[in-house]
Amino acid sequence: MEAFQGVSPHRPLNENGNEIRIIKLLPNVFNAPVECELEHITLEPGADYEAVSYCWGDASITASILLNGTPYPITFNLFSGLRYLRREDLPRRLWVDSLCINQKGIAERSREILKMRDIYKLARSVLIWLGDYHPFSRLHVSVRPLPYMKNAETSPNLICGDLILPFAHLRAVDEYWVNNTEDQRIGLPPICPSLARMNAIWYGHHNIISGEEDSTLAQRLAWLLALVAGRFYATDQRDIVYAILGLLDADPLPPELLPDYTKSLTEVLIDCASFIIAESRILTILQYNSIQTEGLPSWVPDWRHDSWCPIVPAAKPHSSTHIRILRDTGALEVDIIVLTEVSQIGPRLAQCDINPIGWCDFFLEAEESLARKQPPVWGYSSFGTALWQLLLAFDLSRQDLHEPGWHLGAAEHVPPFFFWEGGSLQEYEAARGIQSVTIEDILTALQATIPQKFLFRSVDGSIGIMCQPDVEPHQGDLVCTIIGSYADFVLREYSDGYKIIGRCERSKRGNLAIGDLGLHRWAGTTHLYASYEEFWTSSDGDRIFIY
Repeated sequence: MEAFQGVSPHRPLNENGNEIRIIKLLPNVFNAPVECELEHITLEPGADYEAVSYCWGDASITASILLNGTPYPITFNLFSGLRYLRREDLPRRLWVDSLCINQKGIAERSREILKMRDIYKLARSVLIWLGDYHPFSRLHVSVRPLPYMKNAETSPNLICGDLILPFAHLRAVDEYWVNNTEDQRIGLPPICPSLARMNAIWYGHHNIISGEEDSTLAQRLAWLLALVAGRFYATDQRDIVYAILGLLDADPLPPELLPDYTKSLTEVLIDCASFIIAESRILTILQYNSIQTEGLPSWVPDWRHDSWCPIVPAAKPHSSTHIRILRDTGALEVDIIVLTEVSQIGPRLAQCDINPIGWCDFFLEAEESLARKQPPVWGYSSFGTALWQLLLAFDLSRQDLHEPGWHLGAAEHVPPFFFWEGGSLQEYEAARGIQSVTIEDILTALQATIPQKFLFRSVDGSIGIMCQPDVEPHQGDLVCTIIGSYADFVLREYSDGYKIIGRCERSKRGNLAIGDLGLHRWAGTTHLYASYEEFWTSSDGDRIFIY
């Protein structure tokens, strides 16, 4: 965002008290210039202000308002929100983070972000600005709250354009849009992500409040970061970590978690991961790593993507979990059980540049290899069946990110490519020119399920999907489970240890295949935890360093 130039209109706050700033949004008609005045108030019960939650939007697109009579740049999304929130007859007293916190004052930002929990808690009301989405009208949300949403009168208000809707209606709105995707009046693509983000916050806040006594700070922090961080974006990524810390009921915070904007993002993320792992021994956070983030050890999450192995707020670590953090080398010592190695990598599933011939070779070689170990049943391709089961299980395990019931329709429409009428592999290979059209159709379906991800085969005949986009395994990479992580990972040799390339979803867990259990049991959390714990207990592990 364009930096403010000149003398800041923000007077210093009392550092030792509960003083905060609010803005007084002056009344005017919709299209008039936006004018605000800064006020200092005491943060206490009964304080007269409303707290605004919003997405900053594109920081490069700004508009100017008058703040204490001084031109002041803000993001266009906030500018649009203030115009809708402004009244024509009376001023409105609001707390807006980018205006009420001096963004140039590093020490002030570090202090004030810890007050966010109380700022939202003590506000007269909370206003959640979703954006100026014109298709989102009263006609499209003529629904009532679901029966379990009984606090509509005290919930925050969703604001979208000139529509105001209680937060308690959120799930009803989300369901209505998902179930009415044929209705062309509904602006599903642009608004649905905002609803999903708000839903995540509501769900997270509800569960954190109800479970604070049963979980530790490290457990709650890991759970909220996993739930929320991948769904939101910030101009300064440190803000996401610090904002979540501000919402947790922890006083005082451990020294390593105190907001400090003199630290780099790398230092903040390392301190956060080290605290979570050391205090809770929760290794499920390793699935949020990103090998593409330069400067971070591969075991440190950057929290920028969604994953699917759930972090349970009050879960106890498995008894076999071993961790040791070596600060001097930046390594994490853990125990792993090696499962197999990567033997072949399929082309990346991109939105363009489809290579049917390359995929045809990948499919046929995989079929030939797997058919030796598992002959085709009832004419179905052994590899095709395993791949389709993996895709369905992959989607089932993350169905909160997709339209409900997708897997039911998919199960009824197995692509023709996955049905092999018998005969020799040579006969099948000779017909692949005819099948190439079908392959293109299949690749389109694969892209819809696992876009920008890599498929790979392993030495043990299993098929794997890299869960993170654009993360490519290499032939010879280890496929293992890290004891305590409840997931499979691809590791690559580095120095005297390994780097985590990324989490993978495979058609096998230990000696079990998806078909041995059925899709729903395979994708369910209960079986996920039980199968890994049984495998860890019955297998010998190796102690390694992860850098």
